[in-house]
Amino acid sequence: MSSVKQNLKSKNKEKITKWSLMREISSEPNSLRNEELALLYEKIKIQKSTLKKGEIYYQERLNDIINIRKHISDLKRQLNVS
Repeated sequence: MSSVKQNLKSKNKEKITKWSLMREISSEPNSLRNEELALLYEKIKIQKSTLKKGEIYYQERLNDIINIRKHISDLKRQLNVS
């Protein structure tokens, strides 16, 4: 009987070892995926920041153009009045 118990224990140990290895192997890609996702989210954050800065710069230039056009029309009006 003791040899049967030892045989069962040995088989159980093998199964546990196999399951442990399988779990380690399957969890490794998840950790890599998580790292990749973290990098992608960081890149998205940087892109959003860059886009926001570009939008602000663009809006400032549009305001500059509007102000210059107003100034030009004022100068034209003064020229016509003179």
